[in-house]
Amino acid sequence: EDGCCMRLRPKRPDVSSAQQKFTERLRFVCALLWSTRTPFLAIVLIEPIPLGRGLSLQRAYSTRSSRVLAAKAAIRCSLAISIFSSQFLNLLAMIRFILIQNRAGKTRMAKWYIPLEAHEKQKLIEEVHALVTVRDARHTNFVEFRQYKIVYRRYAGLYFCICVDTFDNNLAYLEAIHNFVEVLNEYFQNVCELDLVFNFYRVYACVDEMFLAGEIRETSQTKVLQMLNHYGSLE
Repeated sequence: EDGCCMRLRPKRPDVSSAQQKFTERLRFVCALLWSTRTPFLAIVLIEPIPLGRGLSLQRAYSTRSSRVLAAKAAIRCSLAISIFSSQFLNLLAMIRFILIQNRAGKTRMAKWYIPLEAHEKQKLIEEVHALVTVRDARHTNFVEFRQYKIVYRRYAGLYFCICVDTFDNNLAYLEAIHNFVEVLNEYFQNVCELDLVFNFYRVYACVDEMFLAGEIRETSQTKVLQMLNHYGSLE
């Protein structure tokens, strides 16, 4: 009838496909974190799901007054996913190989942490030498190399090179190289290239003490020198 106003109850909107995909992705990441035994990140993801006030994530999407809560949950979820991604990449990060070369291209030490054929190793050695020796002091001490990255430092006529992944910390490996050189200098008492040639087995022992399975094992110079002196006493 005219003049009669019927108050209709607003229809509850359906969850869109994008919101459904987000919910499915959230559940997948929670399950993945739980299966990989990272509960502290799983809590970050799972904890915002109730959203307080008795609202679930799906209800927050379909409730117009709870869009802010849903947005906060999405931000926290994205942050947790980024943290998980960075930690997952750190698990994959490792040293591929360590090289010590002189300016003439002679390899004084080569330590490999990935399986490679002999011809592939020789090819890598030549490419690294050609890449590093042409750089002067104005350039940085790290350069992209294939799908990896070379972090290097020059001491007199020797180049100490470490091949790592592109997302690894450059400064950490620069300090690791300098720490390694300081240990060699202390052990050989003012080390030179001939010490590396005639005492190569001691150099490899030092590398094994400081690096293990592609990771930095020990950073204490005192502990490394104690182990090297102990090995020397057994000879």
